Amino acid sequence: MTNQMQSIHERIMTARRATDNGRGGLSGLDDAASSRRRWLRPLLYGTTCAILLAGGGFGLYQFPVFAETAAQQVTGKPKAAPQPAPRRAQPDNAATPAAAATAPADLFLTHANELGVKTCAATYAGLGKALTEGTQFTVQTQTAKADADRYGVQGVVGMAFPSGKGGYSGTAAGIVFAAPTAQGCEGDMVRVVPFAQNCQAAAAFLPKGSQPLQPLSGIAIYALSTGGQAMLMPSGNGCVAISILRSTS
Repeated sequence: MTNQMQSIHERIMTARRATDNGRGGLSGLDDAASSRRRWLRPLLYGTTCAILLAGGGFGLYQFPVFAETAAQQVTGKPKAAPQPAPRRAQPDNAATPAAAATAPADLFLTHANELGVKTCAATYAGLGKALTEGTQFTVQTQTAKADADRYGVQGVVGMAFPSGKGGYSGTAAGIVFAAPTAQGCEGDMVRVVPFAQNCQAAAAFLPKGSQPLQPLSGIAIYALSTGGQAMLMPSGNGCVAISILRSTS
């Protein structure tokens, strides 16, 4: 009897151990699954963060392009870089351009004074007045950069004759030049006026009392009653009048 009860007890204990072993196996599986979940979770978080950072970095990289495009749409075409201001060329002399003025003598005299021309200032101004009388003009005065009073002074002039004055209307060009001498100063003025008429008709525009002189190589030349000379040179169907005036002081 005792042996039989012991046998039953052993069978019960054996069954319990078998059951415990089964549970132990399942517990091991649960532990392994938990362990995998523990390292998979950070991996998933890390991957997600990497993707988000990569996307954010791409957005930051593209932002300047978007901003530039928006600015171009708002402002239109990109503005060109500012160009440096141009410099006036001054080879071997100084130049002082000026706009048209109502007092020609004052303008030529002002240029001479500004450039340091003293000896020939009056001669230069007088020739300039004779050249530009009755016109609207622009003059560029040139002389030496240093010690200008010892050298010649030159004015390059563009002129416009208003209609109804002197019977001629249109453009003309001229040069005024004065240089110091041992006795003072001397200078010359040359004016070039193109006429649409032939030279015979253009001679009617000369001052009254002008006298014809011996032609020079077929070009008519006149002694003007107001002083100086004039040459009439045929040019196609028209005529070019060249006036010359000399002055000493």
